[in-house]
Amino acid sequence: MADLVIVSAAWPPASCCPDPLAVWEKSSLRCGCPIVLCNQTGHYKRMDMTRGDSAVLSEGKCLMSYRGDPAVLLFDYDEVKRKVCSQTFEVLPC
Repeated sequence: MADLVIVSAAWPPASCCPDPLAVWEKSSLRCGCPIVLCNQTGHYKRMDMTRGDSAVLSEGKCLMSYRGDPAVLLFDYDEVKRKVCSQTFEVLPC
């Protein structure tokens, strides 16, 4: 069983799935461990990622999320307890 799942995603809100976070919440509930969702930012020729969220989810709930300019997002995780300790990201602008 995994202790932590890290997802490198390129999934903006779209008409087929207006709220991708709902899918990740369901996934975190099913897998039984926290999920770290690292989404892209910016606007590309074929994809607008300006509304894409990066998030940490656990037990079916979004614990924290970020949408904005490119940044490094830091949070505390207890490896022994397999629990997210932070309630918000520390945001380091790039």
